[in-house]
Amino acid sequence: METFKQYHNQILSEMSAPARVANDILSRARDASDTARQARRGRAGQEEINAAMKDMVNAHKSLDQYSSHELKDKIVDKYNELKAMLQGESNEDPTVQHLEDCVQYIQTLCDDILAG
Repeated sequence: METFKQYHNQILSEMSAPARVANDILSRARDASDTARQARRGRAGQEEINAAMKDMVNAHKSLDQYSSHELKDKIVDKYNELKAMLQGESNEDPTVQHLEDCVQYIQTLCDDILAG
């Protein structure tokens, strides 16, 4: 099985997202990252984590039109817990770690879309 970076590079070669969409999602990811940092310091509660996670779910869904479903499925197989959180299929409350993982994943995708 290939590494995440190799899968990610495959996705980049097949993606062509407008910079405006990627910039919007990056801005939302930065806001969610700020929420995660605040939660780590005890300055944000579960309600804020849930709201930021919901925004990351919506951001992830908005990227669907720009990437190959087959390649995304390969990545999802490798990161099942992250997939469940991003698709809202998890019955548990998202943790700060879930939020940070989602932010990192979405920021990486957007950074490479903008660079590509």
